[in-house]
Amino acid sequence: MRITQISPSDIDGGAERTALSLHTGFVNRNIDAQFLVGRMVKPQNVPGVSVLGRSVAERARMRVVRSVLGEPKDVSQAKVIEGIATPARIRRWRNKCDDFSFDTARALEEAGALSRDILQYHALFGHYLNLNDVVELSKTHPTVVKVHDDWVLTGKCTSRLGCDRYLDDCRNCERWPDHQSNIAGNFAQKKELWKEARFHVVTPSQWMRDQLQGTIFEPAIISSRVIPNGINIETFQPAKTQADFDGQREQLGIPSDAHVVLCGATSAKSAVKNVAFIAEVLKDINDNGDLRKSLAVVILGGKPDTFDAGSIPVIALPFIDDPAQVAQVIQISDVYVHAAKAEAFGRALVEAQACGVPVVAADVGGVKETFIDNKTGILVPSDERGLMARAIRQLLGDDDLRAQMGKKAREHVVDNLSDGLMTDRYLAYYEEILDG
Repeated sequence: MRITQISPSDIDGGAERTALSLHTGFVNRNIDAQFLVGRMVKPQNVPGVSVLGRSVAERARMRVVRSVLGEPKDVSQAKVIEGIATPARIRRWRNKCDDFSFDTARALEEAGALSRDILQYHALFGHYLNLNDVVELSKTHPTVVKVHDDWVLTGKCTSRLGCDRYLDDCRNCERWPDHQSNIAGNFAQKKELWKEARFHVVTPSQWMRDQLQGTIFEPAIISSRVIPNGINIETFQPAKTQADFDGQREQLGIPSDAHVVLCGATSAKSAVKNVAFIAEVLKDINDNGDLRKSLAVVILGGKPDTFDAGSIPVIALPFIDDPAQVAQVIQISDVYVHAAKAEAFGRALVEAQACGVPVVAADVGGVKETFIDNKTGILVPSDERGLMARAIRQLLGDDDLRAQMGKKAREHVVDNLSDGLMTDRYLAYYEEILDG
């Protein structure tokens, strides 16, 4: 079997890291696998990873910009370089227009992808895709599409946050009223394209699959499968020794006997990640004064400029692209807290559990499918400040309960959510598609 995966980036976020992990699984099984990305942030050690070919003019502009600014050191710098080199595309993005200008068919043909058995897209939006090409190719090439957000069924939103205007063709958009005509135009264009598409669809949760029923995207689905995201259980595991635990805490300036709460967000201002809500919850806990140990907060993956936790020390760590370093941060935490308003799966929740850290999470989207309530963590209703505070306080105040949940959390991930199991499930689905 020869497989080509197409992803927006190599390491930009959880979806991209899952895609790279899947490719690595294929390579480790000696499968002829190719991983094409729209943007390369960090050169990968895994064979078969390359950038989806740009036009001659774009390549020339990228070389000029990189000669001035240098090679990108992180995701943000990579996006800046791309924006300077492709200003028209960025203007369309800012105006909320879906951009279909990229010659995807040419780029895939140049990469040799059109002679392979399976084409899998890990997103259908981005600077590197032309949906007209993607849909046309799906008629002649077995095409798998992973859907992990709301973009396919809305005019622009990746997270609807409860809005149901997509049921009315995204007219009268309240989120971006200044771009109403563009939003409605996107929706109309996708609605027509999905009627012609022939996609085998993967979703990371049953909840996400259910969201597609009765939408404009449903006609595009000729088969579907729920395949949970998997993580590397060798990289994400509990700290091996007490010395490792103490050393990592010392490096971050955290007392070895402090309670550490971990949460993640690309931006503290993000309405979706809702980390400002977590700050208020933690202040309530700290002000209550019934914890036996001091409290500290670690924010992983952003600059929480609006994260006001009062007198609680906050350690803000920027985006880390090395999974081993991410695991080290998780390992020194006592509880992982997740309060997002929208989540199709929640890879970070799985990573925390694999490291033996119990989770407290808001009951949204597919989150409940990633852990076992009251056994590997605690599920609370969304935006219930008092209940979330009580759950965190319960875990921090009971060392035995926390250790027991952490142990079960690790076992749950090993048994159900490893990257090896994810690879097996994808390969089985590909075989069904090709046999069918």
